[in-house]
Amino acid sequence: ISFENETFDIVIANMLLHHVNDIPKALSEVNRVLKTGGIFYCATFGENGVVNYLASLFKDEVNQDLENRTFTLQNGKRYLSRYFNSVDTLLYDDELQVTSIDDLVKYIQSFKGISEIGSLEEEIIRKRLESEFNNGMLIIPKEYGMFIARKES
Repeated sequence: ISFENETFDIVIANMLLHHVNDIPKALSEVNRVLKTGGIFYCATFGENGVVNYLASLFKDEVNQDLENRTFTLQNGKRYLSRYFNSVDTLLYDDELQVTSIDDLVKYIQSFKGISEIGSLEEEIIRKRLESEFNNGMLIIPKEYGMFIARKES
């Protein structure tokens, strides 16, 4: 990060760290630019959310785990504790209640090029989704949360 040491009171990484290849380096840099007493807020996905759920629906058609586990709710505190004095976790309990198969088919097809699931034939996707809908709805778990890490010394 191209800022001087102890520049910021607060740093925010909103749904970002799961894209970062070198998590220790990123967190070291965040710690460096935070002032003593500063707070790092970072929101991230869990390993049991939307994408992983959709991947599980098509496990017979493709052999792929879509979820990036670089930085998740499950392992984030372990990473953060190496660089920050205290780390709290806030979980956001939520789910998607999907009522349109067409919209969900389009969403899954948008994975094309980054996932085998997006390359499945529309009819295969549609039939699988139809079998999962119950009373006109498919409930998909979402797993999101935020870590609040403090630099105390």
